[in-house]
Amino acid sequence: MWVVAFAGLLWTVAAVVMLAGGVRGARHRAQMAADTAALAVVTREVWGFGDGCRFARRVVESARASLTACVLTPNDPASGVTAEVCVAVPFHGPPWLGDLRIQARARAGQSHEQERP
Repeated sequence: MWVVAFAGLLWTVAAVVMLAGGVRGARHRAQMAADTAALAVVTREVWGFGDGCRFARRVVESARASLTACVLTPNDPASGVTAEVCVAVPFHGPPWLGDLRIQARARAGQSHEQERP
């Protein structure tokens, strides 16, 4: 009887570890998509191509994610813009957990910190 109980415990631990690994992988994918999109927005704006948020949507969709927000904040003319991007990645877990949306945010642009001597 203890063999059946041990097998059940082992199965439960394995299922929890696999579920946590899946969520962690989705979180990393969301953060990667957000980081890449924010850098793409700033790069397009600095180089004068414009339309950075539309390009960010294409970047995010290539990572199988969706762009939920893209905000451009103009800085002084020398430093360009700051972009803040929010991304969501769907996670299809077990039926009792339901479908989740893992979200991530990223920001790119000129730093406003003072240089230290």
